[in-house]
Amino acid sequence: MNGYDEKMVRMKKTEKIHFVITLITTLLAMMLIVLYTFGSFYELAKEDAHNMGEIAVKERAETLNNFLLSGVEAINITGETVDYMLKYGHDAKEIEEFMVEASKDYAIRINDNFTGIYGWIDETYVDGVGWIPDEDYVPTQRSWYLDAVNGQGEVVFAAPYVDAQTKQVVFSISRLLFDGQDVISL
Repeated sequence: MNGYDEKMVRMKKTEKIHFVITLITTLLAMMLIVLYTFGSFYELAKEDAHNMGEIAVKERAETLNNFLLSGVEAINITGETVDYMLKYGHDAKEIEEFMVEASKDYAIRINDNFTGIYGWIDETYVDGVGWIPDEDYVPTQRSWYLDAVNGQGEVVFAAPYVDAQTKQVVFSISRLLFDGQDVISL
């Protein structure tokens, strides 16, 4: 081989090395760009998911709060009306008739799963949807009654319990009436 051929071989080897280095550098740069882009998109997706979850939780909390406030409003209105009826001599039967109408109204306005207004009035269990409890049902030993008595006229929320009527886990909103013995609940 002459000097020219050797120079050409070295140049081709150098070109190949430069080509491989350029190729490797380009691939590394592309990999870094892909990783950076993926990482950026991942962080954005994670932040968006977090924000969407936060918005969903706030919306659910607002819905629940409105539902609970509707129940508090209903128990306050019903309690005031029943207090008035008791003060002016209405009997348990008249109060029950009122509670039946109120229960129908609240089922429409609050929730169709609403099980009605009920209570302990004049030493009698009164139910706005006509439910008749079993013989062993003692209203004055139920959490809705006991919590209301302990609440001393304030609206109280009973801890979730298994409802004797529906056999579902429910919670009640209750209030002790002015006489200190009668309770209205939903």
